[in-house]
Amino acid sequence: MKKRIVLQKLIAFFLVFIMLLGVIVPNSIVIADSDPVEATITEKLGKEDFNANNISEE
Repeated sequence: MKKRIVLQKLIAFFLVFIMLLGVIVPNSIVIADSDPVEATITEKLGKEDFNANNISEE
């Protein structure tokens, strides 16, 4: 029973440590810039494009 209580306290401490570490470490690398991007994301393919690329129509 004592091992279980020690394990619960250790896990609680570890989780609090991980949460505090996430708050303390700067995450400016992850935040994206708000610059607009001029790019075509998708392109509609016609029948001849499917046949040219050996893509079957199913």
